[in-house]
Amino acid sequence: MARQRSRQRQGEADVPRRTLQPNNTIDPSVFLGSMTRYRQPRFPDALRTELSIPLDSHLITTTLRSPLGYHGYIWEMVGAFPRPDTPIEVFWFLREIWMERYNIPGIVVYRRRVLHTNTPVFLEWRWHPDHGVSLEIRGMVQDTRKGSVLLAHDSLPLLEAIAPTGGRPLDFEDKLTFWRLYWEAYQNVYKEQQRVGNRRPTKTQVASEMLIDLKTLYRYRKRHMLAWPPPPPP
Repeated sequence: MARQRSRQRQGEADVPRRTLQPNNTIDPSVFLGSMTRYRQPRFPDALRTELSIPLDSHLITTTLRSPLGYHGYIWEMVGAFPRPDTPIEVFWFLREIWMERYNIPGIVVYRRRVLHTNTPVFLEWRWHPDHGVSLEIRGMVQDTRKGSVLLAHDSLPLLEAIAPTGGRPLDFEDKLTFWRLYWEAYQNVYKEQQRVGNRRPTKTQVASEMLIDLKTLYRYRKRHMLAWPPPPPP
């Protein structure tokens, strides 16, 4: 009965929503008190192997405790820095304000979990470069209680509230759309290169800024007959 009353109170509470800013980024207050850690590239470990994260990518983990008022819950994310050959179908955290303090331009998200301190059962979202997206409740081998499974099920709104952006919905077939993105990416890289030294952007850097690979950049430059470096769009 106590469990039922608890669930009724939770059902009456407001469902957490992904708080967006005008530029479509997550409210940085969500990540206050987060714990972010790096793992350097070229050091094999079990997590990198399990999630098929490239060996030459920086691995990043971020943990939030009791986010958005979900007391007792823990939100975890495993991601990596993008590479020039990163496919366009990945899921991203991009240019979020909370990432600026770590100087992170973008994160390819491989795994998100929501756990609860009272049970080893948890909800897990994964993206794999070969198998796509999966979502499942895990840990029931250690704890088969119905209440524990319900705790994991109740965490779905939290998982959806703090979520990355998927894929590249922008239409590169439209010349003006591609041109503007191409120009913006070049300018962003140029400013960063001038900040660290008198260097000019490379095509690989600009492609990475656009979240595409070098071959895709070449293909659309050729299709739309756009020079390198890009001229200002109309």
